[in-house]
Amino acid sequence: MTNHTNRLKVSFEYHLGLTEISANTKKFIFTHFNFLLFTTIPGVFINTFFFRQNGSIATVAIYNAICVFGTALVMQISSQISLKKSPVFVVRIGVLIYNVFYVSLLLLQKDAVQFMPLLAIMNAAASGFYWQGYNELMKICTSEDNFDRTVSMMGLANAVVTLAIPIFSGLLITNLGGKLGYSIIFALSFLFSLYTTYLSTRIEKAKIHGKSNLRLVYRHILTDRKSFEIYSAEMFRGIRNMAFPLFLSIVFFEYISNEAVLGVNSMLCGFAAMFSYIIAAKIVNQGNRLKCIIIATLCSLVVAIPLFFIINAMALFLLAIFNSVLATYIDNTSIAVFYSSFKETRSDINFSQIMAAREIFFGAGRVIGYVLLILLSGSRFNMALLVLIFNITPIITWALFRHAESYPVSTTTVS
Repeated sequence: MTNHTNRLKVSFEYHLGLTEISANTKKFIFTHFNFLLFTTIPGVFINTFFFRQNGSIATVAIYNAICVFGTALVMQISSQISLKKSPVFVVRIGVLIYNVFYVSLLLLQKDAVQFMPLLAIMNAAASGFYWQGYNELMKICTSEDNFDRTVSMMGLANAVVTLAIPIFSGLLITNLGGKLGYSIIFALSFLFSLYTTYLSTRIEKAKIHGKSNLRLVYRHILTDRKSFEIYSAEMFRGIRNMAFPLFLSIVFFEYISNEAVLGVNSMLCGFAAMFSYIIAAKIVNQGNRLKCIIIATLCSLVVAIPLFFIINAMALFLLAIFNSVLATYIDNTSIAVFYSSFKETRSDINFSQIMAAREIFFGAGRVIGYVLLILLSGSRFNMALLVLIFNITPIITWALFRHAESYPVSTTTVS
């Protein structure tokens, strides 16, 4: 029985490509899978939670803007702590703050919207610590040969969670009623975050060597053309990255006002994304990343054009599914391009703070996306224009990445 189980395990790992990944990396992937569970259980429903309290898209957009840019600012601090301690240490801090965040949501309930800025700051702090450690562990636990595969495995884990959890959460809220339903999903998130705290203690500690040099990092970004173009590409990618999915889910929710239906849409998006990740793991490689980005972007742009003629629940429903397929080749592939661009960094700049600086640019792009969402969500034409803008910006990302390839990597020190 044990041998049969082991054979099934080996077969499962072989088909997913996990046989080429170390044991510690598998622990990291499993920990991240549980992190995705406790952040996806409330998922889009944190946005509907606030939206139901005052019916304002602006409130939801501001909440998310504080979260994403606050995360970027916190990462400037967590990157330095990670240097002194370890990436695993800052991951644990992030998960612990998430514990407090979910307890706060449980206690505040209907008064949560009044404390929205404080909750957003708390979420930003948790994310800033967790994602800093995640970024560093991705570099430590992978090599150039298995990076795309590991990223795809992370994406597949995200897709599996997105496939099952939102419909479960949506049905729970709809059938039990808003107050009780939201209380239960926040409680479940808290329990999974506690378990993730335990799992994070099983990841082997990995020390990053170097000293804090954020000022030098930003000086390098602003004076080195290759680095500036790569970071700018991430900023333009950020404009679409979160604001576009938020727009699709919130405007769709305005039409249907039903968490269960929104959960079905999220489930189908997860299924589409899972299929996309499986294909991406087989076809995306170091040589065709930029081609994948531009093809996916052009397809996304073509799919968005009909919104100038019709915007209804079904159109938004289908567009969200198409976006889930194409986002794999825009976002995950761009991440791989960024990592590869800084594979050989300068000897006086450490990767930890390269990633922290990236979050400032990426976060700035996300904030721009949320500002556009607030400004252009008043009429059908404006909403169609907004979708068009969201699907044009990745072309700029692709162009900047492509042009940056013409520059050599700077590996010399600067006094």
